[in-house]
Amino acid sequence: MKSYISKFFMGAALACTLGLGSCVNDLDQLPKNPTSIDPAKFQENPKEYIGGVMAKCYSGIAVSGQSGAGGAADISGLDGGTSCWSRAIFMLNEFTTDECQWIWADAGLFDLVTSTWSDQNANIFGTYSRLYTHIAICNEFLRLVANSD
Repeated sequence: MKSYISKFFMGAALACTLGLGSCVNDLDQLPKNPTSIDPAKFQENPKEYIGGVMAKCYSGIAVSGQSGAGGAADISGLDGGTSCWSRAIFMLNEFTTDECQWIWADAGLFDLVTSTWSDQNANIFGTYSRLYTHIAICNEFLRLVANSD
């Protein structure tokens, strides 16, 4: 009986393994927007795009997106005014101490000021997302510059 069960589980595991494989490269796609920059376009004429990529590295510290504080931020689901890199760092560094007091009852800020935040706080998630998105943009810039020689 144990042999039958063992063979059954081995057969089921083999069937699951074969069913999870993919032979189609659906995920290997380039952007379809003709105005977007991909590595091939950058390699063709790096001087045309280098200023824009470098500007994004610097502007990412001061602005939250391409259309200003009231517009769409680079990180979806966050307010463009509160997801700015420097403001997000300030909120997490200062609001959680006695150095700064905040009287507005903005979403998530009251939890920071009273030190009752949780993993569901949008400001903490937004700061994490903002920092690591900015790191990825700067790393991509460095990679493109290193490969353009």
